[in-house]
Amino acid sequence: MKSRRRIPGIWMVSGAVVSFLIFALIVAKSQWHWMQLLIIPVILAIGAFVYNLAQVRMEKRLAAQGYQNDQERAAHTQREDLLQTYLNRITELLLDKDLRSSQSDTEVRTRAHAQTLTTLPKLDAQRKGGLIQFLSESQLVEIISLSGANLNGANLNGANLGGANLSGANLGDADLSRADLSRANLRHANLGGAYLSAAKLLAANLSNAYLKGTKLIDADLSRADLYCANLSDANLSYSNLTDTDLHFANLSSTNLSGANLSGANLSGANLSGAYLNGTIVTQEQLDSARIKPFKDTSISKYSG
Repeated sequence: MKSRRRIPGIWMVSGAVVSFLIFALIVAKSQWHWMQLLIIPVILAIGAFVYNLAQVRMEKRLAAQGYQNDQERAAHTQREDLLQTYLNRITELLLDKDLRSSQSDTEVRTRAHAQTLTTLPKLDAQRKGGLIQFLSESQLVEIISLSGANLNGANLNGANLGGANLSGANLGDADLSRADLSRANLRHANLGGAYLSAAKLLAANLSNAYLKGTKLIDADLSRADLYCANLSDANLSYSNLTDTDLHFANLSSTNLSGANLSGANLSGANLSGAYLNGTIVTQEQLDSARIKPFKDTSISKYSG
């Protein structure tokens, strides 16, 4: 009797559990339906936000690029105007003041020198080269002093600067490959890192010049004055240094492989770590150096 009485109770509990599960399922299904309805707008909103953000960034980049292009065009125009103004003024001095036939220390030369020094720093590498080319073609290289001129990084490839006064000039990192600097005055000039491969520097005055790291491969430096010049880390391989004055010059770690040092004055020079493979040099010249090459450097032979 007791077991029969319990059966209705079990069915009631089971029915309640099933009802609860059905209710829960309906609620869950309803919630999932609502979630589906909400997810799509959320995704669309997020997508729109990301797209707008990307658009804003793109517009900013385009605006920045446009501003930079405008600045570059303005700078280009300004440099071109500066160069043209310089050419016009020097042409006036040539035609109206007879600049080419003027004597040194005259007002017309002073004006030309001042105009040149104030214009060069404002020009880019290409236009600096254009200015020098104008002076060369106008036969003014030896008339207008370039002493103290800022020619840093200038493109002077193949330029004719023979006899020019470049004392104290800044020619650092300039391209002077195949340039003619014969008899030029380069005392105390900065030529650090410059390219002078195959350049002509016959009888040039380079005393106390800074030539650290300069490329002088196959350059002609015969009879040049390099007294106390700093040529450390420079590349002078296969260069012509016959009868060159190198006394007290700093040639530490300088590449002199295949160079011709016949008759060069090495008295008091610093040859520490210099590369002398195949260099034409005598033992007497090496013995006159203040600091001689180490035996464990790249020296393999020398000839007299």
